[in-house]
Amino acid sequence: MLNRVMKVFPAGMQEKINEDLNGESAPLFDFNFHMAACRQCRSIVAVPVLRLLETGQSYSSGCPNCGSRVELLNENALPACPNCLQKGLTLQDIGHWD
Repeated sequence: MLNRVMKVFPAGMQEKINEDLNGESAPLFDFNFHMAACRQCRSIVAVPVLRLLETGQSYSSGCPNCGSRVELLNENALPACPNCLQKGLTLQDIGHWD
């Protein structure tokens, strides 16, 4: 299962994850997409985040638009708009799934 998850990360990050696993074949992990802000292209994006539960080590991908590092956003403390750098962001639900 982890092999499928790792395919969403760039090759270099896949190598780093494999090194950190030290050959462990079935590690416990948490995987999902997080909201993130890219300061380079000034956009809000969703990036994959993998967390190894035994070590607490986390891995997140760069901006899918420009490849730059991103800042993971906390829904409880949203920053200023990355585009205009003035107004604060707000969170709005646009759908509910069962």
